[in-house]
Amino acid sequence: MLFRVESKPREPYVGEVIGNIRVQILSPTLVRIELKGPRGFEDRNTFTVQKRPRPIAPEKTEVDGHLHRIFYGSIEVAVNGGQSIADVIVYRDGKLAFKGTAKPQQLAFFPSPGHIPKSLPVYDAPRIIPSKWGAVPAKSKVKGETSGWDLSNQSTDVYVFLPDNYSQFRKEFLSLTGPTELPPLYSFGFWHSRYHPYSDKEALDVIDTYRKKDIPLDVFVVDTDWRVGASHGYATNAKLFPDMPGFIAKAHAKNVRLMYNDHPEPVGKTALEPKELAYRYEGLSSLLNMGVDVWWYDRNWSTHLHEPAPGLPKEVWGAAMFHDITQTARPNQRPLIMSNVPGIDNGLRNSVPHAAAHRYPVWWTGDTTGSFQYLENGIVNAVNSGADTFIPYLSEDLGGHFGNPLREVYSRFVQYGSLSPLARLHCTAGETRDPWAFGEPAESIVRDYVKLRYRLLPTFYAAARENYENGTPLLRRCDLDWPGMDGASAADQYLLGDDILVAPIFTSVDPEPTAIPVELLHNSSGGTGLKGEYFPNVDLKGAPQLVRMDPQIDFNWKVGPPAPGMPDENFSIRWTGKVGPVPVSGSYEFVTVTDDGVRLWVDGKMIIDKFQNMDHWQNRGSIDLE
Repeated sequence: MLFRVESKPREPYVGEVIGNIRVQILSPTLVRIELKGPRGFEDRNTFTVQKRPRPIAPEKTEVDGHLHRIFYGSIEVAVNGGQSIADVIVYRDGKLAFKGTAKPQQLAFFPSPGHIPKSLPVYDAPRIIPSKWGAVPAKSKVKGETSGWDLSNQSTDVYVFLPDNYSQFRKEFLSLTGPTELPPLYSFGFWHSRYHPYSDKEALDVIDTYRKKDIPLDVFVVDTDWRVGASHGYATNAKLFPDMPGFIAKAHAKNVRLMYNDHPEPVGKTALEPKELAYRYEGLSSLLNMGVDVWWYDRNWSTHLHEPAPGLPKEVWGAAMFHDITQTARPNQRPLIMSNVPGIDNGLRNSVPHAAAHRYPVWWTGDTTGSFQYLENGIVNAVNSGADTFIPYLSEDLGGHFGNPLREVYSRFVQYGSLSPLARLHCTAGETRDPWAFGEPAESIVRDYVKLRYRLLPTFYAAARENYENGTPLLRRCDLDWPGMDGASAADQYLLGDDILVAPIFTSVDPEPTAIPVELLHNSSGGTGLKGEYFPNVDLKGAPQLVRMDPQIDFNWKVGPPAPGMPDENFSIRWTGKVGPVPVSGSYEFVTVTDDGVRLWVDGKMIIDKFQNMDHWQNRGSIDLE
């Protein structure tokens, strides 16, 4: 006898629907509240939410007219009417935890371990459904101008975290939005970078100098002059790099990876139109196919990438695009992208980054200045970002982007950088951060600390793996381990890995020199300031080309001339006059910071004698004054 049994599969539980509101209990500490969108409720993963837990059926529900109450464990969700997120209230343990609002709230900095809030709402905004192939050209014909990305079901969609503790919240947030990817091992080595029009020969010579100086180096940054026009586009500059694949191969043979800078300018009217994605993919992948290892996505300020939708900033979108292009072009290698960190503008922390910003390492804080203040800012930003935005690979332009840092400032930058997630020298045009340009003891300090970093590579990589697994930052603010201890939340010290306490120095051992006040400088004409005689040669020969009164000797001409009509290089200047009266009698130290040579006399006594070629050098001399 034959029997036939048919049964209809049980539909998966999708949550409680009350009017236009859907409530999903995702865990004992996570509730999703969603307003119905133009295409209904959304069950697909989004750009922000990469792994949504399966909803849990409530233990009980109660209905009293328009009021619906949903219970699970210690959670109660009350929905009155169900026409707006503002109709929803979440309670935990009988206490108010979250009250919905009609408009999405801004994402806040995440809580510190010692101050866990009752709830923390994270909005999936803008709600964008990515294509299956990511931010690259569509693999097949798709309708419309969004290359397979779906922006049509925008709606208010909030995930309400009800954290028991900091670690549990961090784990659940990163499970929902995706982990920070694990960078390749070479990224933890030392990086050389400079905004400079390197030729292939000059770049290889710098790499050889690192080897001769016995300073380890893993990454060389070519910056942006590798291309025609040095700004945008992907055609290589044949004058500087007549054989780009050959240069890349030679650098690789010296065991150095290469990062190239891209200042992307849009070619389409929208971020997702096929023309835009095809242009970016073809350009970036053409260099990747030559062997370029890392792309530096430099956001630009005035002309920049379009945003796919309001609320997804260009910094996050661009990093995701460059990541997807690298992964598609080289599927067997781990992508690495350096991009501007959202929320920190040129070293100053201004806002909370997007909820998906943490996924695409590594980041830097923009164009800073070579001073102790910016070094302190960099330390504090990196330590805090790992704790309250879950961005663990924040880095500085070591030495500062602008300015000629004093030798001590430069050395302190490198010391900190060697014990931070990314150790990368960098500066603007006309300046240098070469370790040998700062003389001794700076060169030896760089060598010693970079070698220390390499001895600590197992510590860095183990910390990076732990960050990938559970979000623990590489630089651990001390309240992550000791949440109740006084002073533990200070961001000027941190644990590197499990057991190395780092307290970087970001103040001068000696008082930082300042320009002599204008009122203390006098000239023979009876006015303030010194007489300056400007010569168009390096030896003060002949008649000066320009004579003027300079209020102070405090100039930074960068790559330009010291005065109109003077040459950009190979000039010399003599200043003469009187200084005083000094406020108290005693020994006074005069400090000169020059590029290149300098001599200084006071009362006919030469107290500084360094009239020679040198890069940004600080010299000191003392004399008794009454």
